[in-house]
Formats: sequence, C-alpha cells, structure tokens
Amino acid sequence: DQVETLNSIASSFSEFAKMPSPIVKRVEVQVVIKKTVELFSGDKELLIKLQLVDQEVYSMVDPELLSRILNNLLLNAKQSIKPQQAYVEVLIETQIDQQLVISITDNGEGIMPEIMDKVFIPKFTTKEQGSGIGLAMTKYGVENMQGKIYFSSEPNMGTTFIIEFPIID
Repeated sequence: DQVETLNSIASSFSEFAKMPSPIVKRVEVQVVIKKTVELFSGDKELLIKLQLVDQEVYSMVDPELLSRILNNLLLNAKQSIKPQQAYVEVLIETQIDQQLVISITDNGEGIMPEIMDKVFIPKFTTKEQGSGIGLAMTKYGVENMQGKIYFSSEPNMGTTFIIEFPIID
C-alpha cells in the first residue's frame, strides 16, 4: 500500500511539473459547469444544486482545465463528509459583479483555521491517501487563466471556494 501511495504521489507531482499552459478561448462558462456537474449525477454521497445566472456568461478560459478544476473542488467537497453524514450538499452559484464569480459551497467538515494558509501549498494534505497537489494545481490553473481563487471556511459548517474570471462579450 505504501509503495502504491508513493507511486501515486510521484505521478501527481510529475503531472504538476509538466502541466501545459492553458489553451484559452472564449467559452460560455456555465456550459462547462453544467457538463462537469453531470459527471456526478449518479453520486449518492454528493447532492449538487446549481444556481446559475439567467444569461450566457463568457470568459477566456481553457474549458478542459476549468472542468478539471471544478471536478477537483467537487471531489474535495465529497471527501469533506462528516461522520454520520449521509451525503454532502454542494451549491454551485454564479454571479456577475464586474467579474464572473463562481462559488462552490459545501456543508462538510470545513478547514481548520490553523491550516488555512497551507491549503494551496504543493505537498500539503490532510488526507491519508492524498498527494497534496490538487488544490495547488487548481490555484495554478485558475491564475494561469487570469482568474483568482480563494476560500472561506468554518469548522463543522463547511467551506466555500470562490473563483473569479473576467467577463468578455
């Protein structure tokens, strides 16, 4: 098991090291969000609700990379399940406020205050099988698409990750 874990970690770092630059293009971001959420439609441990704006919202992003970023945040939300909790609720919401704002809120365990400054650092993990590369890659990807990512969290209440991208016509 330890050898497999080490191999997994080594593979993750190798992927991170050779991450290509995003191939950005004009994308209707809410379409990417909907397609990503569809991947989790049969997952009984993740109840996802969408609250999207009633108009098309375009930004310059790499749709595949954005999908991977959302996928990673949804998997992290799923893994934040509390003991005796049957499923994690996740709300994905979009807003327009000079920027496109994507909020991903879960009702999981939350992030303890003493580790909040470490979550985007490569190799940092609280998971037994984790490589500590998922959120580092997420931050790298968002920033390389000219976006911003940050979060707020309250222990035993949940976490909200917020991603902002410039809106284009």
